Amino acid sequence: MKFALVSLNQHWENKYLNKKRVYKIVEKLSNYKLDWVIFPEMTLTGFSMNCDKIADKNNETLYWFKELAMNSKINIIFGAAILENVSYKNKAYAVSSDGEVLCEYSKIHLFSIAKENIFYKAGEQVAYFNYKNTNIGLTICYDLRFPELYQALSKQCYIIINIANWPAVRKDHWFTLLKARSIENQSFFIGVNRIGIDGNNLSYEKSSIIYSPNGELLKPDFKSREFDIFEIELSIVDKIRSSFPVQNDRKGELYAKWYKDFRK
Repeated sequence: MKFALVSLNQHWENKYLNKKRVYKIVEKLSNYKLDWVIFPEMTLTGFSMNCDKIADKNNETLYWFKELAMNSKINIIFGAAILENVSYKNKAYAVSSDGEVLCEYSKIHLFSIAKENIFYKAGEQVAYFNYKNTNIGLTICYDLRFPELYQALSKQCYIIINIANWPAVRKDHWFTLLKARSIENQSFFIGVNRIGIDGNNLSYEKSSIIYSPNGELLKPDFKSREFDIFEIELSIVDKIRSSFPVQNDRKGELYAKWYKDFRK
């Protein structure tokens, strides 16, 4: 399965300029016979708490990406801030080249340090979709720090994606957590991060990567400043899980009991 990971240099809160940039990148990628093109969190705005300005009121970003996917014949994963039932949500979408929404996910773990939990409403459901008989899970940025979410997803998914706006100051955590999650869950982990400087003067370095189910960092088949292209061999997942069946030894019911007991 072939992926393009786009390290987008996002214009702060400027959908018009980001659309132009995204369009040009997708145009370049249309020649690569890809399965998926993946963009960072809040693709057309950057990670902003200015909800009234950036959030879609009528799914404008979703419709724009659906049209882009259909016109370019490419499957696309992207993020957007959405107004939904009087609440703002930080979402990830997977849209097929036919314009079908295969999956949508509302970020569960909101980044309270940046007061995201004040401006946005947290999701409560895991999200994954099936593509070519393989389940692919969607998560967003800060979710990566919470292993329980990924343990649940790995029961269904061979590939788990995290789209992010993860600052360079914490880049060591980004790499370490992605690698740890891949080893823990014996799944391919794809992390897609932005580059550049945001409106809060936070810097982002190129760090979009894929780890194998054995925690190995994959090398891209093609590399550029804007995007990297990877091809993964899915049969590796079954080989690793059967030769080293960690999931069989998890004690989910026991962990749940401890959580309940410790909260008393």
